Amino acid sequence: LILKGESFDPASATTAPAAAAAQWIACSSTKELTRAVKAYVQPGDRVVELGAALRETSASICEAVGPGGEATLVDVKRSFPKRDDVKRTKAMRREGDDVTFYVDRSKFVEIDSFSCWKSALFFGEGQNDALTSYDVLVADVSSIVGNDLGLQAVSLIKEFMDLNDNMPDQGTKCRVVIVKSGSLSAWARRLVHAQRLFADNIHRSVRSRLTQQKQDDDVHVGSKCFIPPIVVGTVGVEEYRRTIPYTVKEGDAALEVGCHLGTSTVEIHNAALDQINGNG
Repeated sequence: LILKGESFDPASATTAPAAAAAQWIACSSTKELTRAVKAYVQPGDRVVELGAALRETSASICEAVGPGGEATLVDVKRSFPKRDDVKRTKAMRREGDDVTFYVDRSKFVEIDSFSCWKSALFFGEGQNDALTSYDVLVADVSSIVGNDLGLQAVSLIKEFMDLNDNMPDQGTKCRVVIVKSGSLSAWARRLVHAQRLFADNIHRSVRSRLTQQKQDDDVHVGSKCFIPPIVVGTVGVEEYRRTIPYTVKEGDAALEVGCHLGTSTVEIHNAALDQINGNG
């Protein structure tokens, strides 16, 4: 799958750290999420966690920001587990946990439903102080949203970024997004920038996909095996066309969406055409 984005004007770019695009770190488990927090959150950061269970990840955030940082821990109202079922529910938030949880640097905000997160963070509801923006977003998508659909996760992150980075009188831009989402993590393993593809600076699993070798995450339906596609991100039409020899193989059935029956279409057709049998 080749995706073409908008053209980029280098003259409009800046090397200032504040203008850099936020990194998105996709994690598939709570263990990975906590490791990412320890790696990317810095002392003094202002961090918001959506889907805060007040367990290992929340504690790692508070430890990482230190006494000079701020952690806003947000979760929806839940039915608390029974105290006598500790083993099965030890990862779940319990009633009263927020009372003594890193009170010198964290604030716990409980919201009625997922749709209330914007009001709690940006429109004054649940805020004791002036409205603020954040350096880091940490989100457990399935916990806060109720599902782990890829587009839902992206929508949540993009909406947060738009609100956070355009807060009036705030200079803080979100530096990093750390998200626990199995669907986004799966996409991240298959996403490669075209420049890395040209430089052969790609993971061996991506290279295997491009040569259609069997992988552990192949999807089997009955006797058929479906290979999840690699997604190649490109900028501009020239870069888009340069990926064609790397991705379209002789005999392939290629679908071009946004087809103008121009140069790109011809190059895709020629790359897919079986020169002997005329198939493709």
